[in-house]
Amino acid sequence: MKHIPWPVMVAEFAGWGILFVIPFYVLLWDVSFETTMMLCAGWSFWAWIHFIAPRLLMIRHISLPKIGKHSLKIALISDLHAGPFKGERFFKRIVKRINEQKPDIVLIPGDFLLGTAEKFAYKLEPLKNIEASVFFTLGNHDHWLHLPGGREAGSELLRKTLQGFGLQELNNDSIEWRPGLWIAGIDDNYHGFDDLKKALKKVPVVEEAILLAHSPDIVDKFEKIPGLTVCGHTHGGQMAIPWLIRSIPEAMFNIARSEFVCGWFPHERMFVTMGVGESASRARWWVCPEIAILDCTEEKS
Repeated sequence: MKHIPWPVMVAEFAGWGILFVIPFYVLLWDVSFETTMMLCAGWSFWAWIHFIAPRLLMIRHISLPKIGKHSLKIALISDLHAGPFKGERFFKRIVKRINEQKPDIVLIPGDFLLGTAEKFAYKLEPLKNIEASVFFTLGNHDHWLHLPGGREAGSELLRKTLQGFGLQELNNDSIEWRPGLWIAGIDDNYHGFDDLKKALKKVPVVEEAILLAHSPDIVDKFEKIPGLTVCGHTHGGQMAIPWLIRSIPEAMFNIARSEFVCGWFPHERMFVTMGVGESASRARWWVCPEIAILDCTEEKS
């Protein structure tokens, strides 16, 4: 249990407590039929959001403008949070669905683990079977992986593990992936490990580059807006109440710009994915885990 963050442990105990207490309450106490139905409905809802909804996997296609003159099909996933909730079996499903889409490139802007790298990094092994170039950056959870070697020992172990699986990190750096098409990435900008100027230093035309950043708050640091920025971090709020409260990202994920919960933001040319994993609680409601397929083929207006 020492490898699992304490908020996760608290949420797990609360969840399992509710699942077991309600049936015993109905069986041992003299309650009315109506009360029993209400308790059963609540029990079913709790079970759904904790054990079924987080296992659903949505493929979402989004048509976007070209990156400069380049047409591109991008598969975007984020916030995998391998750990007590998500493991190899789920990631094998993700890899299978990505390969079925035949993307040109796969981008992963951080938060690979929920817990220590030493304990859970091996669960990411299915990622080595992705049949496309994969670029990644780290997120805030990837800098909480403390090992005896110091604060960043866990992050270094995660980096080496992912690179061993054939993934390429963009750590405040950029690469010319195709002639004239640059991909840049910054380290976690939630805790200030990012260096945007360094990441874009080699890029000749920033407006025609792709940028990976974990948190959408990166928009506040833009001097020039990249051709496309992809982010995660928010989980789409992870829990949403439609028509009443769109989502609760500020409470769960502390983003400064709460308008950037998820989706495509044309003015910033930024796409924020809802991610595939969970943190703090395993619950999802009205916010499915998603693989976002960004079809960058539209002519710019």
